[in-house]
Amino acid sequence: MKRAFLLVSVLLMAALACAFLQGSRVDRDELERVFELLEIERGDVVADVGAGDGKWSVAVAEQVGPEGRVYATEIDPDDLKKIRDRVAREGATNVSVVEGQADSTGLPDACCDAILLRRVYHHFTDPEAMQESLRKALRDDARLLVVDFDTRRQWNRPSGVPESRDGHGIAKTLLVAEMEDAGFELVSDLKWHNGDYALVFRQRR
Repeated sequence: MKRAFLLVSVLLMAALACAFLQGSRVDRDELERVFELLEIERGDVVADVGAGDGKWSVAVAEQVGPEGRVYATEIDPDDLKKIRDRVAREGATNVSVVEGQADSTGLPDACCDAILLRRVYHHFTDPEAMQESLRKALRDDARLLVVDFDTRRQWNRPSGVPESRDGHGIAKTLLVAEMEDAGFELVSDLKWHNGDYALVFRQRR
């Protein structure tokens, strides 16, 4: 009985460890799709806006290589610390951690060949200001990938976001309309992982 209990305990610990590792890593298939849609190459400069714990920033940094650069932006102090800790732990010397604001990415003008917003846009409390900040950060012909999900009315709307968000998330049609009003044009509209949608934009020519 004792041996069986120990075996079950070991298996449970192994399962928990596996789940933790999976949660701390980026899905490789999704990552490859991001690289393809944003046309990311070695030497590129990419921004991960709303980088969370930084795992996507570090994964993209591996793709652009030491001659490239990744800006990992966040507004939450705890998240900024998580990103800095991950960057230091994984030796990602080509990642720059940037503190943003509710109305600004904090990115330099014309710095980016590509920008990724993954499940971030629907949290914007000042979408117009953020759109302008994103536009300024993009170089000519640079691409912006927005991954998000349609409104989930059973979840509360995030604090401070516009009332047009009727729940947690944002309707794809509304997001596209807001971006087009801000001077972007839609390049691609795709179904994404876990029921999300993916929209690729560039500045309107």
